Amino acid sequence: MNKTILATLLLLACACQADGGASTSIRVEDATGEQEDEIRLQEWRVERAVQEVLVRYGLEGLNVSIVIEEEGGLGETKPNVDAILDVTGVTVSINERLFLDEPPAGDDVLLGLFAHELAHALHYSKMSRLELVEFGERYLRFFENPEGHLKPWAAAYERFTDLTAIAYGFGVPLTAQKVASKDNVARHHPHKVWDFYLEPVDIRALSKDPVALKKRIDQALDVVNIGSLREFAETLPIAEAN
Repeated sequence: MNKTILATLLLLACACQADGGASTSIRVEDATGEQEDEIRLQEWRVERAVQEVLVRYGLEGLNVSIVIEEEGGLGETKPNVDAILDVTGVTVSINERLFLDEPPAGDDVLLGLFAHELAHALHYSKMSRLELVEFGERYLRFFENPEGHLKPWAAAYERFTDLTAIAYGFGVPLTAQKVASKDNVARHHPHKVWDFYLEPVDIRALSKDPVALKKRIDQALDVVNIGSLREFAETLPIAEAN
């Protein structure tokens, strides 16, 4: 198998699966019985946030698997692909601290989190097979050397993901999510550098300024350099962002 394709499949962790129709599933990992019960009581909040984002992004037919786990950051999204690398859905991993911390994350934080994570899904749905393979290969090389030459590329792509969410009108919940994320990083990952995502002050300003938002999108895409995402950006409802 081509080394690039193999690297991409390892990164995406994509078990080949058939498309069995749109669905949302939630799985809880690594939690004690009492913790799992507490998380399960809040599952409806996750489903509501996911469905609101999917509808606004026009992804109502997407299969979404939510994995709630102990390790990692607040969220991470990977595409699920079939045997010919068509995207059949996504797996979104979110941290159990969203539900177990006191107080638990508010609905606005969950909505902002899924606005960002499912913007990745929106991007995956626009990429060609070759672009998806190259995208995964780049991210694999970035993860192998986070301070290397691909750091600006990865940062630009994550900011473009935030900018996508803003363009669809998720500025307010995205701001809440960033505040919660920074608090989480400060408490659990004090040495992590916060330089991959937009700051709350930037999100608020860009939500009110379509011209500035379009400029930041263009700047990010100049670095990301994926043709289908450039075409996709021309369809963003920037003038409607709020």
